[in-house]
Amino acid sequence: MLPYALAKRTLQAAPPIVVLLLFLANSSLAQVAPILEERLTSLVNQGRYVQARIVLAQASSDPIERQLLEGRIAKSNGKFGTATRILEDALRARSNDIRIRRELAHTLFISGKFSRAKFHFNRLIATDPDPALRASYRSFLSEIGKKRPVTWNAFFAFEPSTNINRGSSNTTFSTSLGDLEIDDDSQSTSGIGLTYGLSATVNLDFTPRTVTQLTLGYTRTDFTEDTQFSFDRRSISFLHRFSTGKTAWNFSIFGVRERHKDSDDFVSVGTSLQASRFLNARTRVSLAASVEDRDFLESPSRSGEFNIFRFDVEYELTRSFAVSGGLSFEKSKARSESLRFEGPAIFLSATKLWPLGVATNATILAGERQFEGLFPLTDMRRRDEYQGIVARVQFNRLPIYGFTPSVQCRAEQNNSNISLAEFDVFGCGLRFSRGF
Repeated sequence: MLPYALAKRTLQAAPPIVVLLLFLANSSLAQVAPILEERLTSLVNQGRYVQARIVLAQASSDPIERQLLEGRIAKSNGKFGTATRILEDALRARSNDIRIRRELAHTLFISGKFSRAKFHFNRLIATDPDPALRASYRSFLSEIGKKRPVTWNAFFAFEPSTNINRGSSNTTFSTSLGDLEIDDDSQSTSGIGLTYGLSATVNLDFTPRTVTQLTLGYTRTDFTEDTQFSFDRRSISFLHRFSTGKTAWNFSIFGVRERHKDSDDFVSVGTSLQASRFLNARTRVSLAASVEDRDFLESPSRSGEFNIFRFDVEYELTRSFAVSGGLSFEKSKARSESLRFEGPAIFLSATKLWPLGVATNATILAGERQFEGLFPLTDMRRRDEYQGIVARVQFNRLPIYGFTPSVQCRAEQNNSNISLAEFDVFGCGLRFSRGF
């Protein structure tokens, strides 16, 4: 068994699979003594599992250490599903133990669960203080990128809603000319939408420190009765991700086109920049900004620049429960003064992982928009206050023909001093998604 100092020097030149075996066996961050850790690793590698259990029982009564050993034994026997479940349970109990996360990331990698392995390798890059080991994690990410140069995602969903067009909840609109009746198509309309889509991501370049990707997407929403609200959406994005120390940077250029059956088509082109950094093993902060040029082909007055600035903090209370929150600021520079606005928003979110692969998430948000010019036919500047909540339950271990089911419910309300702009909506949908 190589001493840790020699293993550390070897990391920079060894292939990723050798690298991980070395640092799993020689971790100086072990909860047990390094000599004991080395002995346990040697016994597992020799297949002497009973002896390894006896040695650990004599040295430590920590149940998490026993879980870690059992995970290693299961992985050594090729029982990757069992090893993953054991190691995930151990990580929930001790989320800042780098050894457990390393073992889990490696198990997911060798079992072909690349998306989940990427998540843990990225966490290790952000939290492991050893620069040589961080370099090895990046090598694994590079290997994943080479193994999966193209990834596909498909989904379809049934989405009943009380207001499929975000129409007004009122029937009349107060103006300087008196009360006017709101057109039927501008009032709230309930219905059931069928949405389906497909996207493909191509890795153009993948190195330990950089990722360059091209993503193409198509989605379509059809309504069973009010077909005039049906639309499709095409998108393209170019993403370049790079890291400097513990900070990850994302720069993207994107384009979107929506075709609506009986309303205004929409084209958008923009750029965004995001910086994300882990302050410690449990806390991540992010800053993001985007600049977008929106073009409404049949309503030029709605066209113009749209900007978003966002700051958020995520804190992992346990491996299975995380909370996040932050602030955002929107600014619209539409051609028409009455449609230009700016305003802040606040959001809070909680995510919980349950046994049997059930994941839940709930997000609440609230904000306001102040508009510049006078609203047409009135002597008022529009002012909106909005709030909403989104809740989602995903069943990761109950695939149906390879598609993962989830249920999502959304409630939104927009209050305005302009009755035409007031609306509320509630909807719940069943969604099935799959990655290829």
